[in-house]
Amino acid sequence: MLVMAIVVAVAGSACTTDAEFECPVTIPFTPAFVPPEPFPPQPSTDGMVWFGTADLWTSLPTDGAYEIRKSVWWSQHYTDPGVDPFPEIDVVWHRLDVEAEDISNGGLGTNGSTADRTFIIAGIDPNRSGCWKVTATFGEASLAYVYQHGTG
Repeated sequence: MLVMAIVVAVAGSACTTDAEFECPVTIPFTPAFVPPEPFPPQPSTDGMVWFGTADLWTSLPTDGAYEIRKSVWWSQHYTDPGVDPFPEIDVVWHRLDVEAEDISNGGLGTNGSTADRTFIIAGIDPNRSGCWKVTATFGEASLAYVYQHGTG
């Protein structure tokens, strides 16, 4: 299985559940990942950049200021929803700041399409405060990032 090693930078968003804990929010690489054609070189949403590899990527805010949203993923191996309208993609949300059960999408995905081309929707981020590590696996590719929501 291909696993992308993720390097994270600390964006300085401390979580109030533990005065010593600082959430290691993922700040996208500079320069940002550029997906293969026919995908656009940058997301259509201002303030976002692509993050990942050609096998699996998502969009992240350039400054690490994350807002709860649909869990959306792209891959060079997923370009025709007519062939696979419900792609299997595993997404797990894991709390880093406190002990908590992981949340999973159960491998269920659906599809969508915008100016950013065809993509996979794998649920919605948990609307719970905290420091979250999101790990997605699609085929042989895996990608992870960390975000902070709320104050912990």
